[in-house]
Amino acid sequence: MEEESVALRTDAGVLKGTLLNAKAEAPLVVVFRGVAFGRPKPQDAGYLGLAKEIAENGFTTLYVSFRGWSEDADTVMAYAHSLGHDSVVLVGASAGAAIALRHVALHGGVSAVASLASEALFDKTILRSYVPEFMRKVAQAAPPQEVPSETLDPDVFYADMLEHDPIRFVAEISPIPLLLVQGDRDEFVTVETASRLYEAAAQPKELAIVPGAGHVLRRDPRAVDLLVHWLHSVTESG
Repeated sequence: MEEESVALRTDAGVLKGTLLNAKAEAPLVVVFRGVAFGRPKPQDAGYLGLAKEIAENGFTTLYVSFRGWSEDADTVMAYAHSLGHDSVVLVGASAGAAIALRHVALHGGVSAVASLASEALFDKTILRSYVPEFMRKVAQAAPPQEVPSETLDPDVFYADMLEHDPIRFVAEISPIPLLLVQGDRDEFVTVETASRLYEAAAQPKELAIVPGAGHVLRRDPRAVDLLVHWLHSVTESG
C-alpha cells in the first residue's frame, strides 16, 4: 500500500501524518486520534493502524497526529479538502471524536462523521481537580516534538475543554449522517453518556453498542468491521 508522509505547518509547529492509498476516485477518510496516557507499545499500531485497516478496504485515508483542539483540526481538514476528493468522511476516537463532532457541527464540509467512544458531558465526567494530573499524563505520553514549550494554565485548559464538549454541538451536525460507536465495558465513557449524546443529535444518526468492548475501540475487530461497513454505506462504495 502506498504511504505518503504529510507535514502541515501551524503557528505552534508542524503536524506530521500519513496519507494512505492516495487515489483521487476513492472516498477520503480522515482519522482523528484519541488522547494517549502512555507511549504506544511496539506491537500496537495505534491510530495509524486503524487508518491502514480502513485504507485496505478501498478508501484513501489521512492520519495526522495533532496536539490540540480546534486549531489543529481546522488545519488537518483544510488539507484534506485540498486533496480534491468528492467524498470526505471524518472518523474520531475518544477526545478526537469530540473534536470531530464539534468541527462538523460548526463547519460541515463532510459526507458523514463517525465517533468511536466520544467523551461528552465534560463538566460531569472530568473534575476540575483532576485536570493537572490529566495534563501531566498527556504530556508524558506525547512524543518529544509534540510537547508544548509552555505549560498551559489548568483553568484555561479546563475552560477550553468545556467549550469543546460535543453535547453542545451535536444537534447541529444534521443533515450529515452520524455514527456513534460505544463499548459497554468502556472504563472512561459510559453507555449512558453515549445515549445522551445520541438523544441530543438529530437524524440521520445511528448508535451502535459493542458488547464487552472497552474504550479503545480500534483494538476491537467488531467495532472496526462495523465502522468499515458504515463507511461503505455512506459513501456508496464497495
